[in-house]
Amino acid sequence: FCPQSNFENREARIIYTGNVGPAYDWETCVQAIKYVSDSSLSLKIVGSGSQIDKLKEMVSEQGINEQVSFESSVSQQEVANLIQHSLIGLAPLKNDDSLQSTVPVKVYEYMASGLPVIGTGGGELEQFLDDSGAGMFVKNDPVELADSINTVASNLKKWNKLSRNGPPFIQENHSR
Repeated sequence: FCPQSNFENREARIIYTGNVGPAYDWETCVQAIKYVSDSSLSLKIVGSGSQIDKLKEMVSEQGINEQVSFESSVSQQEVANLIQHSLIGLAPLKNDDSLQSTVPVKVYEYMASGLPVIGTGGGELEQFLDDSGAGMFVKNDPVELADSINTVASNLKKWNKLSRNGPPFIQENHSR
């Protein structure tokens, strides 16, 4: 993962990569898409897991099949390429006591690539995003999540600030 902080070279895409499992707040994500003001923004979910069928059903029920796409198996190189060409990385953890010490690996990957992160859940993830200055943390609420997506996607100055903060934070604090 190498940084590519160039707003103009990115697609109008929010990306989620990884396990589509029960630790993530899929209901809030799906509902938030309805409140995203830019109809050209899409959500791409790259991964598989125990909740994938349920998630696809939610997307269909909400009538947002045009805004949400799925890819199940892609190479690590393709994941890196998708991240580098997206506008926002999503880390939608549930707000659950058992997840308070969790910072998903995808957050490190997003930040190392200069991809602004929007996260939900609480605990360590909230602190991590605050410390890094490379993302925004919001409550597990569809309107708040959509507002954050709208802010980052429509505000070049905000996007650039978040994008620039990720790579050095990861390099200085979390590289091997």
